[in-house]
Amino acid sequence: MRSDRRIVWVAVLAVVPLLLAGSCLAPLDGPDEGVADVQAGVGEDGSGVSGGGSGGVDPALVSVGCRLLVEAQGAGAVDPSGGTFKPGANLVLTATPAPGWRFDHWEGDLTGGPFDFWRDRTVAPANPAGLVMDGDKTVKGVFLLRQVEGATFDLGGGVTMKLIEIPGGTFTMGSSDAEQVAWWAAGVDFADEGPQHQVTVSSFAMSETEITQAQLRALMGFVPTIPADCTRDCFNGMLSDDRPVGWISWNQAVAFCDALSTLTGRLCRLPTEAEWEYACRAGSAAPYTFGDDVARLGEYAWYDGNSGWPSQDNSAHAVAQKLPNAFGLYDMHGNVWEWVGDWYGRYTTDVETDPTGPSTDKIDGPRKVLRGGAYSRQGRYLRSAYRYDPSGPDGAQFNFGFRVVCE
Repeated sequence: MRSDRRIVWVAVLAVVPLLLAGSCLAPLDGPDEGVADVQAGVGEDGSGVSGGGSGGVDPALVSVGCRLLVEAQGAGAVDPSGGTFKPGANLVLTATPAPGWRFDHWEGDLTGGPFDFWRDRTVAPANPAGLVMDGDKTVKGVFLLRQVEGATFDLGGGVTMKLIEIPGGTFTMGSSDAEQVAWWAAGVDFADEGPQHQVTVSSFAMSETEITQAQLRALMGFVPTIPADCTRDCFNGMLSDDRPVGWISWNQAVAFCDALSTLTGRLCRLPTEAEWEYACRAGSAAPYTFGDDVARLGEYAWYDGNSGWPSQDNSAHAVAQKLPNAFGLYDMHGNVWEWVGDWYGRYTTDVETDPTGPSTDKIDGPRKVLRGGAYSRQGRYLRSAYRYDPSGPDGAQFNFGFRVVCE
């Protein structure tokens, strides 16, 4: 019996060194010389500590421990650039692109990119990113060349997309109490447009028009048609290169943004609700970008009062046929609804900077937001502040379209 126990202990003692070697632990037969009590990435005051680019000595950098191998693909640098770190150290890796380039994503033992965080707010930010040194790690930071700011993108086949640079600024988002009361008296509830609140947005570039059928086909190779499970309003609009796409879901719009990011080397995405409303208003505090005279709506928009709806072709009109707003954007009112990135949620009175909406729909289901109204809707639904939340990211209707923002 005792001999059996000796055999078991011998087996255990033989396995322990292998386990320790696999976990890159420091030697156990002496003090951890050079190992600080402060982990990499977290300073004594809770602030971030970089891995060597700051000119100091990383408190978790040691001579024996877990090895980090770092590679940069494209023009850019990753900090820390590699080294051997205390087992269990919490590193903060930062990717810094060279001028004219942008950070796209991580590969190896660190994955994800800025687009993943934009799509799903529950995902940890990709840059800077946290990495636990619970073993030897290999990380690659991938950088892509950016196209010129304000560029007209070449999508192939002679199809282009023009971006308009939108300067950052501060505005009042939502509709006023007085406007909501007036609509309530008319039997319409627009309560989710309030309360009004101050929002500051950074500068961005937005597509001059809604994405057209030609642009979608050039980049993605298809134009959406009636889904097989359609139960109402099941008709296709007229197929025409210069008309906006319809029957597009939020997920399909995001896939287009992904493809455009890859093509251009810029981070392209759907606008946030705040960016969309700021771009639509273009400095106007009135219900429409041109003011409050609804008689002028037909100068700027296709809606049920001038689009011919309902008609035999039941179709949106060619883009850029009406007047642009003060930023130079066409069809921000009407033609087709435009997806934004946000989940639907209630406003607060908080002062916000570059808000992205709630991490999920906190009201009554997973719904995304559309803005701008459509050629089949009344003018009151084309106002800058109006919010439409009919479906989740897989939903599509004949008058659902989108436009893009590129950073």
